[in-house]
Amino acid sequence: MNTIIRKICLILLLSSGIGLYTENGTFSCVNMTMASFEMDPRESGQPENPISYEIEDEHDPYEPDPLEPGPIPTVDAPDSELPEDPQIEDPNAKDPNDEEYDGEGNGEGGDDDDDDDKDKDPCETGDADPCECGDADPCECGDADPCECGEGDPCECGDADPCLCGDVNPCECEDADPCECGGDCEGDEPPCETGDCGGPPQIIPKAQKIFRNPNMTVANWEKLNKVLDKMMKDCLGEALYNALLGKLNGKTLFFNYTPSGYTGPNASGYFEVDGGRITIEEMDDKTLFHEMFHAFQAYGETLETWNDSSLNQEIEAWFAQYRYISQSSGYGESGDRWEKFYNKDEIGITVSGLNSFFDVNGDLVSGVTIGKVNNYLSQETLPAFRNHPGYANKAFDDTRSFSNNLKDFQELSKNCE
Repeated sequence: MNTIIRKICLILLLSSGIGLYTENGTFSCVNMTMASFEMDPRESGQPENPISYEIEDEHDPYEPDPLEPGPIPTVDAPDSELPEDPQIEDPNAKDPNDEEYDGEGNGEGGDDDDDDDKDKDPCETGDADPCECGDADPCECGDADPCECGEGDPCECGDADPCLCGDVNPCECEDADPCECGGDCEGDEPPCETGDCGGPPQIIPKAQKIFRNPNMTVANWEKLNKVLDKMMKDCLGEALYNALLGKLNGKTLFFNYTPSGYTGPNASGYFEVDGGRITIEEMDDKTLFHEMFHAFQAYGETLETWNDSSLNQEIEAWFAQYRYISQSSGYGESGDRWEKFYNKDEIGITVSGLNSFFDVNGDLVSGVTIGKVNNYLSQETLPAFRNHPGYANKAFDDTRSFSNNLKDFQELSKNCE
C-alpha cells in the first residue's frame, strides 16, 4: 500500500509539487512547494525536521526513472566569464544622446506637461530675457544707438542746430552780429572804440571795462565782447554785468581764455578769488556768466568767509546760471545740451528743482516758506553736490541762513520782469 502511495506522490511531485510526508510510519502526500518554501514548520505545527524528501525506489537504480527529470547541467566557470543576459531592446526606449532626452527616460511620448512647456515660447512664459524678446526699452539693454536714446552728443548725432555746434559760419546764423559780418551796426556803442574804422579792429570797451589781459589777441577780445553782448540781452545777465562793473569801481579782473575743445556743460571755468582771475575753456556766455557771478559774490565776502563757504557759493552760482540759461533763446530746442544736463545730471536736476520756489524777481512764490527751501537745500541739493568729485571736499557753512545762501541771486533778480 505504501508503495502505491509513494508512486502516486512521486507523480504528483513532478506535476504539481505534492510530495511524500511520513510521521510514525504513516505516509501522506504534502505540497512540497508550500512546505519547503512558503511555510516555516514551526509556524505550521509540523515537526521541525520531518522526513519528507527520501523515496525508496524499487526499480533498477542505474536505469533512470522516466518520470524523474534529468540532472540540470551546470557551467563551472568564474562569474566574469559567464555570458551576460541578453538585453531585449525596448522599441520605445530613448537614446540618451537625443536632445529631447531628459535623463529619466522621457523624450517624445514622455511627460505631456514637459512637452507642453517645451513647445511654449519662452518670451510668452516670461523665462526669456526681455531684451531678447523685444519687450524692454532698447536704450536700457545697452545695445541701442546712443543717438537714438538721447545719450550721444547732439552735435555728433546731427540733431543739433549747426550754429550751436559751431559747424557753420557764425554769420549764417540768426544771432550773428551784423557789425562783425559786414552789416549795419546798431546799438548805443560804435563798432570801433576810436571811431576810426579804416584801420584794424579795435578793442571793444564793454569787455575792456571789466577785464584785462595784455597778451590776448584782438580776435579773442572781439569774441569776448560778443559773448557779453549776448549775455546782456537777458535781464539777469545785464544786471550781473552792471553790478560787477559797479563793484570793480574802475578796476578790472584778469581774463584768461584757454580753449580745450570741451563745450557746453563739459567746458570748465574757474574763478580765483585771490588775485581776481577768471579762466574759461569755451568762449561762451553760459560759462562766463557762472564765473562772473562768483566774482560778484566775492565782493560780499572776506577771504576767510569765502574759503569757509565755498560750497555755499557754488550752489548759488549754479542756480543763478540755471535761471539765466533757462530764460535764454534756444533753450529747450532739439539738441540743446544744457537742457539735457538739467534733466539727467544729479546736480542739474537738483539745481533746476530750486526754480519752483522763486518767481521771476527772485521772491518766494505763494505758499513756499523759507523752511521749505532750507529743507530742500539740505536734503536734496547739498547731497547731490557732495556726490560730485569736484565739490566733495569744498567747505559748506551750515550756519548761514536762507537769506545769506541766495542773497546775490535775489539782489540781481529784483528788477527783472
